[in-house]
This record gives sequence, structure tokens and C-alpha cells, in this order.
Amino acid sequence: MSLVLDNRSTANRSPHLETVWREKAQNLGLAQLETSTWEDLHKALDAADLGRLTLVSKWIDLVEDSFLATWESYENSEVLEHEVTAEAVLGHRFLLEGVEGWLAVLADFRENLQAGVNRSEILAAAEVAQRLLIVVQIVEQETQDVADQFMAAWAN
Repeated sequence: MSLVLDNRSTANRSPHLETVWREKAQNLGLAQLETSTWEDLHKALDAADLGRLTLVSKWIDLVEDSFLATWESYENSEVLEHEVTAEAVLGHRFLLEGVEGWLAVLADFRENLQAGVNRSEILAAAEVAQRLLIVVQIVEQETQDVADQFMAAWAN
């Protein structure tokens, strides 16, 4: 999958699209970032503050495993040639950046667990990654809505 979706020429046909998506990600409200992983990160930071390091370490392992399994499943999925669009390439890039960002946050969290975690740095880095993952979902839905409208108009 990554060979097809790393096709830079597809994304280069619409350089403005990446800017639009990144602006969308930046303009998301904090309420839009809320997912179970986001909420659990806050709980894990609280638990770390209370010295519950074993519990936090286990949570980090679970979340890392979840991100890695999801990414592996995504990479193993088939993509047909007609599905390779500028949106698909950028979605792939943003998804990769979001997953890598979360994995870096979790690695930093684990690395600094014993010495003390900088909560604001962890949250800031997680927010960047979370915004990318959420905007991929939003744009995917918007793209599907446009396709549905096209198909409905074409059928009439």
C-alpha cells in the first residue's frame, strides 16, 4: 500500500489541499479532539502524578500496541488504482504523521515516567498528533458526502 500512496505526483497536483487540511486540523476545537485515547492520556498523566507508574506503563504498552496494530492493518489493506487521489495520498500522510506523533508521545511518556513527566509537553505533542488523526476522519467523511451527492445527482 505505501508504494502506491507515496506517489508524490498525485499530491503535488493539489498543493493547496494540504494547506487546507492542515488549517482544518489547527482550527478544530478541543471538544473535537476528545476520544477515548485522548481522555485516557489525561487519566494516565493524573495516575503518573500519583505515582501509579506500573499502571501507567501498562497503559502505554496497550496504547502503543493498539496504534501499531491499527497501522499494520491499514498498511495491509488493498488500494485500487482509481482510489489513489490527492485526498487519499494526503490522508495517508496525515494518518502516518498522527500515528508516528502518538507513538513518539508514548515513548517520551515512558522514558520520563520515573524522572517525572512534563505534562504540558506531553499534551502539546499529543494534541498535534490527535488533530491530524481527527482531521483525517473529518475529511474522509466530507469526501464520502460529496461522492454520495454526486451519485445521487447522477442517478437522477
